[in-house]
Amino acid sequence: MAAHEYAMTHMQDSFQGVYPIAVFAHTPGKIHTKGVAVENADDVQGLTLRAPSKAMNGFFANLGAQVVGMPFPQIPEAISRGVIDGFSLPFESASALGVLDVAQNHTFFDGKHGLYTAMMVLAMNQDKYDSLSPELQKVIDDNAGIQEAQRIGHVMDEAEEAAIKDIAASGEGQMIHIAEANQDKWKAAADETIQQWISDMNAAGFDGQGLYDDASQLVDKYTKQTQ
Repeated sequence: MAAHEYAMTHMQDSFQGVYPIAVFAHTPGKIHTKGVAVENADDVQGLTLRAPSKAMNGFFANLGAQVVGMPFPQIPEAISRGVIDGFSLPFESASALGVLDVAQNHTFFDGKHGLYTAMMVLAMNQDKYDSLSPELQKVIDDNAGIQEAQRIGHVMDEAEEAAIKDIAASGEGQMIHIAEANQDKWKAAADETIQQWISDMNAAGFDGQGLYDDASQLVDKYTKQTQ
């Protein structure tokens, strides 16, 4: 819900040519590795990891990892052949990709928000939307917006829980939990990544600190509403 309101407020220029139905975020990503377990921040140093975004690549690099950019479908071959040591994804995505039988060490980050998440957009072609009858447009509009973003979030949460239960029941995965009290090094790397993002936004002509503060406030707002 925070992602949707943020996008509707700050990202309208990015939606030229498309009609946004919902902007949402997946469940918090975890670190999945093959052959080595990540039990603390120092364990990341020297590992070759695939992350889903520029920000997360920067985060892992700040912890001493070798980051590799690759499309999502290339992960199975890369982890199987040892091109990468691990990757960060939610369980539901990693399960759908069929890689959890290879990357069997799974690192969770305890706390209310987890390690990270990523925003995604469900949209349709604006010209196609405009060509529909008012009745059909209403059908779409009645299933769009912030409540649709919330519904998608619930669906992804449920898929995440099911994937975790399946791995736990199989006995083939090692579940590692990093308590909030042991996340100082992780948070320091995150703070460095955030400051770099703010600097990059400022250099691009935006108010980086203002954008970051608004995102944080929206997360807090909807966290309180849904508790």
